[in-house]
Amino acid sequence: MAAYKDEQSETWYISFHYYDWTGKNCRKVKRGFKIYAYDEDVKWQLAEPGALMSTKAYRDKKALPFVEKLKEAVKNLTIKCVQLAEQSKKMTAKVDGQQKQISRLTDKEKKVMVWLCAKIVAETEE
Repeated sequence: MAAYKDEQSETWYISFHYYDWTGKNCRKVKRGFKIYAYDEDVKWQLAEPGALMSTKAYRDKKALPFVEKLKEAVKNLTIKCVQLAEQSKKMTAKVDGQQKQISRLTDKEKKVMVWLCAKIVAETEE
């Protein structure tokens, strides 16, 4: 799954392909993800040090809390990504199982057609 930026609307969208239960290749697109919260919001930017602030004070009061906030955001995104990957694997397995069932049904239909043809031929020969 890939993410793309829509330059006209200044939003992001994701697009991916999958095979539905019939085996047809389908495309799914979700649009309108605004990422300004991470891009322009003040709470997601590292503050400038004050004029009389020491390096240690800046690190302890500004940089470390900001880094912790970023680590938490990355952790949450990683968890969500893993959950979506697992969900995708389950859906793929389910689709594969349904495709096998469809192929089995198709094989049964072929056998029934052969049987019916054989029966019709046998009746016409009598």
